[in-house]
Amino acid sequence: MPMARANMASPEVFGSRCAAPIMSRQLDVLGETLHIRGFRRLDSATVHARYRIAVPPGLRGPMPLLFVALERGGPLQVLFDGRPVATGTFPVADLQDFLDPAQGRANELVVGFSGGNGGWVLGPDDLVPFTLDLTPGEHTVDVTYTALPWVDRSDWIRETSIRYSLSPARHWKSFGQLEVIVEVPEADGLYRLKEPNEGTLSGRAVWRFPEIPSNTITVSFTPGVDTTARLLMGLSPFGMALIVGFTLLLLHVRWMHRFRMSGRTGVSKPLVIGVLLAPLGFLLAFLHSYDLIDMAIGPDAGRFHGYTFFYLGLYPIITPLYGLGCWLLDRHWKRQAMLDA
Repeated sequence: MPMARANMASPEVFGSRCAAPIMSRQLDVLGETLHIRGFRRLDSATVHARYRIAVPPGLRGPMPLLFVALERGGPLQVLFDGRPVATGTFPVADLQDFLDPAQGRANELVVGFSGGNGGWVLGPDDLVPFTLDLTPGEHTVDVTYTALPWVDRSDWIRETSIRYSLSPARHWKSFGQLEVIVEVPEADGLYRLKEPNEGTLSGRAVWRFPEIPSNTITVSFTPGVDTTARLLMGLSPFGMALIVGFTLLLLHVRWMHRFRMSGRTGVSKPLVIGVLLAPLGFLLAFLHSYDLIDMAIGPDAGRFHGYTFFYLGLYPIITPLYGLGCWLLDRHWKRQAMLDA
């Protein structure tokens, strides 16, 4: 029996998800320098990670290593003591037990989390193997790649971020000082990262950590918007709908009042028409205010608001309540008009 899977899309578009290139209990990391250079509005970034490693006596010869780099932009470059190191293609066929051809992933590696409730789907290009020819002493390993941004559209203004995973560094034999250098261009907006030891964002900033500070280093950017957009965001769709609804209420009440004060005692057309249209106008104003705010923000709008048209389902709830209030008001004016006559 065929199955269909459907749900609302995620507001987050994943970017590069990269791990440290070396995860070995045999090697000591004397220090790491992580240099992130962002472009434009963090639409991409060059990430350069330099590791100073110590190879203990007695350990020499080739050591195969693996860099896990999901959704990066372009090739990965590796240098060992300043000399280029060839990278290869991961032999996915060697891990047949992890493949899932039933889901159309015959050439992909499915890495599950504990409990089988989620995981990553890795393709051959996401796994970059390389081999270092080790000798005892101190060495440097440089890894450079282009990182793609994460895009979070869950708020009014979309946020882009560049992320680098530090958690694999916990699997080294030891890990020394971490220096993080971030260079980002001048842009109208807000960069977020904790207060640096040197410099500032926008521009060049430097952080130094005696130990691994967190599992992930994240540099985020939220573009700036003009005064009109900020005003509309502050009002919110509900606030804008209240303004429209209150205006429609005043117009409707005035129309009903003039109808009765003119001496008419029959069925009030203003009552019927207004009861049908005023709640609908309030709901439509609420729905279309999302588009109005997005237009004011421009291309940086998140534009991820869910199934807002479901709010129209409130119409059969709001309308009778609104109609009851208007009917009571109209009955009062009707009696008053009859007495005055």
